[in-house]
Amino acid sequence: MSIAYPLFEGNILDVKEDTNELDLHICIDSEKHIYLKEHIFGGQCFMPATMVMELLFEAAFIYCETKKKINVDEINPYKLIDLSIMRGITMLPGEKTDINIKVVEKQEQGSLYIFETVIYSNRTNKMGKIIAIKENVTSKVLLSKEKCCDSEIILPKFFADTYNISCEELYRKQFPGLKYHFHTCQSRFQIDKKLKYCIGEFDLMDKEKTSIKGIESNYLTSPLGNDACLQIAVFFSRIINLISKLPIGGDEIEMVCKNPIKGKVNVLVECLQAGDDTHLNITSFYEDKIYTRMKNFVVRKSPYNSLISRQELDDFMNSYKYI
Repeated sequence: MSIAYPLFEGNILDVKEDTNELDLHICIDSEKHIYLKEHIFGGQCFMPATMVMELLFEAAFIYCETKKKINVDEINPYKLIDLSIMRGITMLPGEKTDINIKVVEKQEQGSLYIFETVIYSNRTNKMGKIIAIKENVTSKVLLSKEKCCDSEIILPKFFADTYNISCEELYRKQFPGLKYHFHTCQSRFQIDKKLKYCIGEFDLMDKEKTSIKGIESNYLTSPLGNDACLQIAVFFSRIINLISKLPIGGDEIEMVCKNPIKGKVNVLVECLQAGDDTHLNITSFYEDKIYTRMKNFVVRKSPYNSLISRQELDDFMNSYKYI
């Protein structure tokens, strides 16, 4: 293949084709996909939402290369529309799981290739016969023949408290299930006094290349960078609601361009609606350049974390408050 598809590399078990469809049966192995053993909740490895996004884009690219026979170096990941993560892709540490990604081509619109995608799992009996199919993820995937135009960030004006939080303590106390490859958030946070906005920052420190064993990962998107965006969003939602959240999808995720593999990136989070389901707009940027935009992204109350008291959270935040 003329372009790397790291989540599919050496993992395809079977391929089924129809007129406008491609069904890819793959194995996700936590021994090979080492980032999985660094993303654990309730004792299980969870494929991060941003790796799910990458998986959908890679599947659409494979469709374009194998069925449409086009030069995929000339197309770009553009948007996910109506991303819905209904069931996590999970396994125990050291184990593997099989999933299917079905890609259905829709009519092209101008410079856009449009696909409906579904990630699903087969439930089998002891004889290996399929007895049920469960959908994990659905989304529309848009690829563009044109490079995304540069977009400028317009920052809202708000009165903020600034915190210089120890990265080690942030991950130890707020994200204990995340390990090395996900330790990318930096210390500085600006929190709107009205809890409408938050600005954080991250640095990938070249970690994406080593997230899959045996290969130098060259992702189409920036899954670890986008995960850092969601970490900041989840942390902000915890400040608002006192409970940790899990990403479950959004109306529109636009890959304006890839987050840099190293160097500081800022993240602006806007709270649209707070509750057990918290709705957020999330934008990664540096200076006036935008990398990723997530519109009406939803993070849902997590069953894997207990409610923290307001006093406990305030004590944690105040110990790092810049005065």
